Amino acid sequence: MLVTKHLAELCSLVIDDVYGELPSRIFSTLLTRGRSTLPQLVHYTSLTSRQLRHGLAVLIQHNLLYYSSGSGPTAYEANPAAAYNLIRMGKVADLVGTLHGEAAKDVIQSIMVLGNTRIGDLRDAYGVRIGKHQAAQQVTNGDATFNMNGGGEDPFAHDHDEEASKSKIKDMPPVSSLDHLNSILCRLVEDELLVQVNSKMFQSFEDVHGEVQADIERKEFPQGVKGTREKERYQRLISERLRELREEGKKLKRKLEDNPTSTKRRKIQDGDITNGFQDVYSAPPLDPDAVLRVNHEKFLVEVRNRRLADAVCDAIGETTAQIYTVLLSILTKKLSRCQKHPVIDAFADDYDARNYVTTNEVFDSLSPSLDVGSGIGKVDANMLDHHAVEKIRRTRPRPVEPFLQNDDEEMSDDEDGGANGISVIEYDEELDKLLHRQQTAPPTTNGMKESKVKFKEPKESRLSQMRQHLLLLCESSQGFLRHCGNGQWTVDFEPLVRRLQETELDTVLERTVGRHSVRLIRIVRKRGKVDEKSLPNQAMMSKGTVHKIMLEMQMHGFVDVQEVPKDSTRNAKSTIFLWFCDTESSLSQLLDNTYKTMLRCLQVREVHRQNAREVLRFVERPDIKGREQEALEKKYFDRYDQYRRIEDKILGHVMRLDDIISILRDY
Repeated sequence: MLVTKHLAELCSLVIDDVYGELPSRIFSTLLTRGRSTLPQLVHYTSLTSRQLRHGLAVLIQHNLLYYSSGSGPTAYEANPAAAYNLIRMGKVADLVGTLHGEAAKDVIQSIMVLGNTRIGDLRDAYGVRIGKHQAAQQVTNGDATFNMNGGGEDPFAHDHDEEASKSKIKDMPPVSSLDHLNSILCRLVEDELLVQVNSKMFQSFEDVHGEVQADIERKEFPQGVKGTREKERYQRLISERLRELREEGKKLKRKLEDNPTSTKRRKIQDGDITNGFQDVYSAPPLDPDAVLRVNHEKFLVEVRNRRLADAVCDAIGETTAQIYTVLLSILTKKLSRCQKHPVIDAFADDYDARNYVTTNEVFDSLSPSLDVGSGIGKVDANMLDHHAVEKIRRTRPRPVEPFLQNDDEEMSDDEDGGANGISVIEYDEELDKLLHRQQTAPPTTNGMKESKVKFKEPKESRLSQMRQHLLLLCESSQGFLRHCGNGQWTVDFEPLVRRLQETELDTVLERTVGRHSVRLIRIVRKRGKVDEKSLPNQAMMSKGTVHKIMLEMQMHGFVDVQEVPKDSTRNAKSTIFLWFCDTESSLSQLLDNTYKTMLRCLQVREVHRQNAREVLRFVERPDIKGREQEALEKKYFDRYDQYRRIEDKILGHVMRLDDIISILRDY
């Protein structure tokens, strides 16, 4: 992860806001100075060894530092990715609440507050909370007997203050029992939102890679690596070993998958349910000594699915987006991260061959209440070209490189066997099989029960209507879906995310330079390099307007020009000026500018906080929270209310900036 000046300042500011000045000062020093030992940190920060150990303990507890002992003194290294993830704590909690309910949201919030958490400690803490609630209920009912284990202090007493202030003591807590807590943890572990912590997670990738290299060289190649075949085998062994170490975090998940009772659930029609299901609390007890942490990589997979579904909703329609959401959830169920690692996943070539979803799987997972007939245009059957609609791409398209050629050659590349790779036009035979099966089966498919009232059957079945939505996704210019044949579908995430990145870049360009600049940048991006003389004709704009817009885009760093002299005189008349755009450079610049904007927003928030510090200090008192308007005078409450409104706007803008950063860097 490339750490720029603005990203380093942003991470330090976020750590200071969450954990205080001491951890922030140590983290900032490590980002500036690089890998350092404890004596070096004493010299750099002018802090005592005791102060440094306290700060390092906080940072290590929340995975904000890597450390390596080795043969020499322990060296510490900053983890900027984990520091940036602190901004997304609210998003993680909201996502878990949407997927698994308020109880799971409360558990994930507690783990994020505590950092790396032992399951036994978490059970003890929730046991204290549940015991206090039951004791309060007994007091309310006239029985003050307290017979729960542990009457100690609740570690979460000061956590989630806003929720706690709004709920009364008579209300049932989100986690009702320890069995309920165990069931929630099992669910989150199975979905990989929680992973088990191991020792390698506290080491940087460079340290782990070096240890694996040394171990393989000592065991497999004592005489050294010689020849092409041995080098390839050497790299493959390193990749496999690193992949094994990375999968150790799923050890707890594999144990749960081996136990069939861990996923036992009971579907109900009414009552308090989450996504149609309610736990029966039959999950096996987890190892109390296992340590858990939040898996932000899996969180990014879920967020990317939502972002793609929103893009489909904007481009095609809401019904198609809901079907696409179901397809993505099935497709990414076993996908642990958004991006492949260049070293660990270098030899994992079988990923694309097995990562697909079938029509049956999507159809069986659809909600019975979803009207799949909406959002589709109606045409006569004789007006359809089935061979064109059923275009199948069995392999992912190759990335199209910019090129210089005439229009005739360009048009010829868009045919079925064109520049985008292998593309075969054939008919998917599975459609006929599924339609025949649905016509002969009783009308109870997909949870739809037979009714006594008979209506005229529609001409198009529910299955074929759903399939038309999938074909719409395949035919979209954004490439949301690829039809693999035999009822199989997949999503090529890399080119799809690339289009989203270019869309964000075009949006920024339009707001910076103007709407005509988007037309020019797309022409330059498609052609690769364009002669300045031919660009006005291609854009159908005047020469002066094109020249003015291109110079403005060059000033902002979106495009650049290359001078190619025809002879040695280097006169302007005998020079060809070729405009081109470096998309990677533009995206990197946009990413750093987004970091800078987010940093400025948080700094402005800090200034407003300092201006209202007297009121905020008074409001933070436990006896004032929840009743600010009653306890404060009008002028002080107005100041407090004004600060809250400003803070909400700033944090909302920060979250929108985080969405852009996710597209540019993480997806």
